[in-house]
Amino acid sequence: MSGGNGPTYTFFVNPVSGRGDWYRMVKRIRAYCRRNGCIPEFHFTGDDKKISEILDRKEKEGAHVIFAVGGDGTVNQLARLLVGRDLVLGIVPAGSGNGLAGHLGISRHPRRALSVLKDPQVEEIDYASINGIPFFTTAGVGFDAEVTQHFNKGSRRGLIGYIESILKVVQNYRSDTYKLQYDGQEKVVNAFLVTFANASEYGAGAYIAPDADTSDGYLDVSVLKPFPLTAVPGLVLRLFTKKIHRSKYVETLRVRNLKVVKDQPGNIHFDGEGHFHNGEIEVSTIPGKLKVMTKRSSKDEG
Repeated sequence: MSGGNGPTYTFFVNPVSGRGDWYRMVKRIRAYCRRNGCIPEFHFTGDDKKISEILDRKEKEGAHVIFAVGGDGTVNQLARLLVGRDLVLGIVPAGSGNGLAGHLGISRHPRRALSVLKDPQVEEIDYASINGIPFFTTAGVGFDAEVTQHFNKGSRRGLIGYIESILKVVQNYRSDTYKLQYDGQEKVVNAFLVTFANASEYGAGAYIAPDADTSDGYLDVSVLKPFPLTAVPGLVLRLFTKKIHRSKYVETLRVRNLKVVKDQPGNIHFDGEGHFHNGEIEVSTIPGKLKVMTKRSSKDEG
């Protein structure tokens, strides 16, 4: 590997993120390091234990930044293992959604994403957990959880794959009833989906919780109520123009801890991954435990 005697940066690459063109991404990172005097060290994502062993070694070597090269699932895996360490998470987006990168203002172009190294800013951000599983961007139950399950079982990746999953799931999907218990309050809602947002963006430029802040100690809970088919175009437009929270069909709650009770078990999602719940969903925030590198200055936040 080239790069001279400059600093060494560790990159964990997910070989199946996005279109699976991981080798092209590695070539781009190598080319950036040749031009900018750094040395790239590559590892594939996979087993948590092996990644932890590498992170332990990098800490002993005095490393500073560990890059996740992939989508939100890849970022989630690395972030979980970096929480509480002195190591800083860097992100090179290469997935279908890239929600945390989008929220933090990190470019989806690899060269621009790596340019954070020229003017680095380190933020300590919150994360959250859903039934004990950490997440960093969004999690939820309802329609988006069903879409996630369908997408992950399909063969087509990227935005086209998501659109196909949405069109397939929406044909038979119906709203459901959820009991929400949060911060000493309780309410029952009939909802199309309930999303728990630590960050503002699902990914791919779709903002489900435009006012969400990764450093305020709260989750923005977006409750999408039943709506007529005629409202779909307007809701989609609002989703991609950061105005979904202004819709009369959307209610937003700001909570620290939340319990969702549902009559039947079903699917949940977090950071692009699908899981199963038994009818009770516990969600909580954990303030300021992850260090993330971003080029965004404090005056640009929000």
